Amino acid sequence: CSDLPHKNGETMEAAIPGADQQDIYNFLVRSTWSPEALDQARVEQWIRERGYAGQRVHVLLDETSFLKQGQFSVGVARQYLGCVGKVANGQVAVTLHGVWDNDDLPLTGRLYLPEEAWAKNEARRKMAKVPENVPFRTKAEIGLELLQQVRGWGVGIEMVHADAGYGDIGTMMALAQEGYAFCLGVRGNVTVYLPDEAIPRAPEVAPYGGRGRPRKAPQPCRPLHTVDEVRRGLDDAAWQRVPYRRGVAGELLEREFAALRVHPATKDRCADEAWLLLERPLGPGSNDVKQYVIQAPSTTTLAELARISHIRARVERNSYENAKREVGLGDYQGRSWPGFAHHMAMVWLALTWMERLRFPLPPPTDDND
Repeated sequence: CSDLPHKNGETMEAAIPGADQQDIYNFLVRSTWSPEALDQARVEQWIRERGYAGQRVHVLLDETSFLKQGQFSVGVARQYLGCVGKVANGQVAVTLHGVWDNDDLPLTGRLYLPEEAWAKNEARRKMAKVPENVPFRTKAEIGLELLQQVRGWGVGIEMVHADAGYGDIGTMMALAQEGYAFCLGVRGNVTVYLPDEAIPRAPEVAPYGGRGRPRKAPQPCRPLHTVDEVRRGLDDAAWQRVPYRRGVAGELLEREFAALRVHPATKDRCADEAWLLLERPLGPGSNDVKQYVIQAPSTTTLAELARISHIRARVERNSYENAKREVGLGDYQGRSWPGFAHHMAMVWLALTWMERLRFPLPPPTDDND
């Protein structure tokens, strides 16, 4: 929580009286305290102090990345890094963040292990002290496991939000199977079919006569459309100007939105009916378009869908920018799995404490409180 430009062992040694780098190394790498237990205690205390006990929370499934060189630092490989917007050498961590009415809070996170470079490389795993019970998981699978973890802490989840990196039909169906409502960004090539379009029944196949290869029953012909095709098929009357959130200075931000009910689908899989929300800037001349699949009741208004789709913007500013700029999220210099997990838990603890200073609890209403 200091104003040091880098929060690593060397700078901390100079800032903490009586400490040295070996002390810090032992605390992060060799000590056996549980980062999951620290996250749980921090989140439970925050919810209790802020008066959110029993309230359901919007949870953002996201990831943060760090440029990092070297072959032996855990999880480092050539992979897509959002911090630079391209494939480069570095680490990626999958994280969860909670959003209440006026507060947001980092909940927990876990380092992603690239499959070939790390998850299946026994020599690297041993060197970096990766536990045996940590197999390869896709980022979406890590997110689902983290959601189960925080739900086990008693956090009621209202809706799961994620960007287009998680907006595939497999993730949608996995979230729905676990009972989570969701708002996922999707790319223009994601396919859907419209509920009011007839799905032809497959014609019956004559019984197999025992000679030659059996005839396969033809599959129903579902009229799949890409999201881009749906967008191009809308006329101007389908779009409405809607305010979706307030900017940093408190100004009301507006864009144009259109929404329709769809079934996200592929040729062999189909998700439950949901909203396809399309977004574009006001006026011509910009390609900054977005689209989301939102599992919400059919009675949900366009204004509410627009608000839901922009909940995650606040978290990217608070939990990621502040964590990297103020409390050293990207400054860890160790190589091991325990060290990274401990570092992340301490970063979230420090950020939570600093947010508490910036936004203190309201004074008690009763002198006896």
